[in-house]
Amino acid sequence: MKNFIITILFFFCSFNGASATSLHPDTFLQVADLVTWDFDVDSHLRNLDVTGGKVAVNPVSKVASVTLNLADNCPVNAYCLVYIPEFKIELPITNISKDRCGVITYVAEKNMMPVDGAYKKLVIKDTSFSICEMFYAAATMISYEETFVNRIEHRTEKHYSRMTAEKLESAFSR
Repeated sequence: MKNFIITILFFFCSFNGASATSLHPDTFLQVADLVTWDFDVDSHLRNLDVTGGKVAVNPVSKVASVTLNLADNCPVNAYCLVYIPEFKIELPITNISKDRCGVITYVAEKNMMPVDGAYKKLVIKDTSFSICEMFYAAATMISYEETFVNRIEHRTEKHYSRMTAEKLESAFSR
């Protein structure tokens, strides 16, 4: 009888005393608004009418993305749906490193070239924690590389684009 009561008390305390909480996957999401963007001359991104955008990094779910807001094509004085068209680059993070100055570098890449696709690489540098006395172009610097095989001209092409953004902050503190 004594063991039965102890067992009941143990289960009662374990279910009522310790409640588990789970965190949303975007709890550690960091976001910043794009400030500047400079696309490669031959890149398909150059043809987009970009009005702004965001960079997002989630080191826990290992995903980095750049979302470019595009201008809508609604005629003047016309009633159109209110939405902001966007172009999104989302890649899995393969490496996170921190140099001796404190700059955090996120490398996200995906290689689809073996299956007739492209190699895409996104490098995001967060300089806001730097302890070195250096001048950085922005709090967040982004480079985007796209490599693919041009079958018409029988060569491999690479396009490099550069962007800058404000300081990466928690998505929930904005």
